[in-house]
Amino acid sequence: MRRCVLLALLAAGLGVLAAPRDARAWGYGCYRVAYHPAYYYPPPVYYMPAYSCAPPVYARAARPVVEVGAYDGRGFEPKTINIAPGTTVRWTNHGKERHTVTSRDGKFDADLAPGATFTATFMRAGTYRYYCKPHEKMGMVGEVVVGANGAAAVASGASKNAHEGTFVRAEGETGFVMADNGKEHSHTLAADARLVGADGKEWTLGDFTRGQRIRVTTKEGDMKTATKVEALPPKK
Repeated sequence: MRRCVLLALLAAGLGVLAAPRDARAWGYGCYRVAYHPAYYYPPPVYYMPAYSCAPPVYARAARPVVEVGAYDGRGFEPKTINIAPGTTVRWTNHGKERHTVTSRDGKFDADLAPGATFTATFMRAGTYRYYCKPHEKMGMVGEVVVGANGAAAVASGASKNAHEGTFVRAEGETGFVMADNGKEHSHTLAADARLVGADGKEWTLGDFTRGQRIRVTTKEGDMKTATKVEALPPKK
């Protein structure tokens, strides 16, 4: 009898254990509840850094510029220039007549009205000859010599034949006195001498005033004859 009771209790216990764990039947009915695992995947977020400034801009260095003037009755000044490759030459018509800057090899041909300018940049070494169409027979010709040491040649020539000082007084129509390092000395203007004011325009001796800073360029081997007189801005 005892064995039967034990067997009955064991069977009842096994029945309870065999029942589904998610279902229970007690009293009023049977309710099934299913549990499903939920997996959460957050949407990916990609962070793109924002740039608060524009990319750097690298400016090119300015090319050197050499000035050449075109003058009525006098031609191009200077007639010959020596420059380094990559230099820009700017021609300006300072006269009242029309002039041209015409290359003999056909590389450029510019017609300049009074006050007009024309520029050309020379990248390769060589000698470039040009002329003015209406005034070639009058000797209005010029040349640009491009070489590796062109700029140095121009600088050395200018320092050799030019000196600075202050204007003292004019002596007649072609002579003037200047002071250099406290000492006065006189110059005579060459027949084709240029007088240039601080504004870049042509001056006469009467336009210079006492104490005006000037740069005087003289002829090669003749320190008394001035080929160019330039008014300079006052020292700061």
